[in-house]
Amino acid sequence: MVRANCNCAYFFLLLGTTSRFTRFQLADSTVIISLLFKVVMFSVILMSVSFAILTIINYKNAKKSLDEREALIELRGSYYSNWILKVGVVIAVAQYALESNAWAIGLHQNIPFLPLHILVLAFLLSEFISCVKQVRLFRKGV
Repeated sequence: MVRANCNCAYFFLLLGTTSRFTRFQLADSTVIISLLFKVVMFSVILMSVSFAILTIINYKNAKKSLDEREALIELRGSYYSNWILKVGVVIAVAQYALESNAWAIGLHQNIPFLPLHILVLAFLLSEFISCVKQVRLFRKGV
């Protein structure tokens, strides 16, 4: 659950940050790299702090390992997440290959760094689906 909160937080941070730039500034690779670096650093710091707070609050349960049911739910939740991530990576690599070779079947949109956007979307969607699936399985009691 902490991962989902961190992903949502840095997604909104990225959306708020990109609204300040023009299209031409966003087409510059140094701006995109600096934004991604800030997002990654923000998410790492936020996850570390939240895990530390959760460990301090609930010390006894933090030391316990997962039981069989929790491990099964985590595995089943990550199954769909992994497939979404695999498909997203394949689409991003195919898009990059089509764009770099200037083939007609590539998505010729006026979106700079489209493969990078596809990858970020695949990562976010993958995490979201994993968390939703795990919550549904916990409530169902599988």
